[in-house]
Amino acid sequence: MGFSDAFLMALGAWQNGAAEDRTRRKALGDALALEAAKLPVKYRSVSGPCFRKRFIYKSESVAFARGQIDEGVAAWTVDENYARNFKGGIRPDGSLTALFAKTPEPDEVVVSLPALWASKDFEAAVTDYLSRAGKFADALVNFKDNQGEIVLNTPLRPDDVHGLCGMPSEYDELCDRAGILDSEERDRIWKSMIQRGVYANEAWWLRKEAAQRIIQSANARLAEAAKNLQRRPTLRQQLLRSTAHVGFGRRLV
Repeated sequence: MGFSDAFLMALGAWQNGAAEDRTRRKALGDALALEAAKLPVKYRSVSGPCFRKRFIYKSESVAFARGQIDEGVAAWTVDENYARNFKGGIRPDGSLTALFAKTPEPDEVVVSLPALWASKDFEAAVTDYLSRAGKFADALVNFKDNQGEIVLNTPLRPDDVHGLCGMPSEYDELCDRAGILDSEERDRIWKSMIQRGVYANEAWWLRKEAAQRIIQSANARLAEAAKNLQRRPTLRQQLLRSTAHVGFGRRLV
C-alpha cells in the first residue's frame, strides 16, 4: 500500500515535536491519529509492553490519585531504558517522576514506528517525500526508529506505574515508604547501591513493587483526607448551629 503525503506530513510534524506545549501536542496528536487510522492494522499493533516516563505535576495529582490522567495521544516506547533516561530523572518543581508500563489494547495504538520502518514500502515513501522537500520530511529521517516509539492514545493510571524516581539523599524516607524498616536491610541495600555505582548525588529509581506501595499509600492518605473534609461541617451548617439557640435558624434556610 502507499503512504499518503498527508500521513507523512502528520508523522513528521509529530516527530518534529511540540516541546512542553500541550495544546499544540494535542493538535499534532489528533492530526496524526486521523491519518494513521487509514493504515493497515499491522502498522497499528504492538504485542508487548510499552513504556512512558511522565512528570506528574501537583495540579494533576488529585486526578491521578482518583484513577487516571487523560493525556490523549502521546509517545511511548518499547525500550524501557530509553524511557527511563528520557529528559533526566527529577525536576526541581516538585513534580513526581513516574515510569509507566502497559501492554495497550488494540484500539489504543495510534501507530507503531518500528512496524513502519520495518516496511520497505514506507522507507521508499519517505525517500520520495524527502526528495520532494515535503513538509517535516527532515524530522522523519532524523529520528527514524531510533527511539522505538509507539504512539498511543491511553490514559495514565496508578496501576501502570512501573517505577518512581527520587534522590538517594532521601534514602531513609523512601525506605519508610517502601516498607523497608529493618536497619540491616537498609544497610545491605545501601552497600549494594554503592557497589553498582549509584551515589548520593544521583537520581535513582524505585522498581515496580516499591513504587506501587508508595502510590497505594499516597492514595490511601488522599482518600482519608477527602473523608475528613466531607465530615467537616460546612459554613452554612456552622451558622445554623451557632444561631439556633436565638431563633435565627429558620431565617437562614
